[in-house]
Amino acid sequence: MKAGKRILAGVAAVIMTITLLAGIPMGEKGIVNAARRTLKNPSRNSEGVVTWDCVYFGNYPQSDATGKTKDPIKWRVLSVNGDDAFLVADRNLDVQRYNDTWKSVTWETCTLRSWLNGYGRSSNVCGTDFTNNNFIDRAFTDSEQSAIRSTAVENKDHPDYGTEGGKDTIDKVFLLSYDEITNPDYGFSGDYR
Repeated sequence: MKAGKRILAGVAAVIMTITLLAGIPMGEKGIVNAARRTLKNPSRNSEGVVTWDCVYFGNYPQSDATGKTKDPIKWRVLSVNGDDAFLVADRNLDVQRYNDTWKSVTWETCTLRSWLNGYGRSSNVCGTDFTNNNFIDRAFTDSEQSAIRSTAVENKDHPDYGTEGGKDTIDKVFLLSYDEITNPDYGFSGDYR
């Protein structure tokens, strides 16, 4: 399986990232209201302890093993640039395979990308249609989805292993890249291990 830089494990404990249009006041309980709050980039104190701003956005089953009860999704703010806030889920939200079959894939053609974003069968190597059974529609209302920006996702080859990253994509929900998970500006260590 060619996983490129988008995968951190063979079966992904799915910690998604999104770019939120922070300038839209959502007004719902627990949701960021830009008129009342200014989001900040992560900060590190003199002892190296990182503090992230956090927001609640969307709902997904997290505390109920049956999946019937949805809980607000807590997101850490990785960076703020004008009206854009780059967010990562504070906890694993699901466990999905990177790809449903053992085939050579990149982020562009894997089933995980299709499931996260609700793409149809032509978007993944397995030909599975996720337009009616996907993460984005289950986690976010139409109004919330309109606040999530489509992001140009750069899929570089893995710097240590040379694993092919594949073509760049445009997605609303995606996994952190190698470069992102080692970016100290986001509050992470420079060592992905």
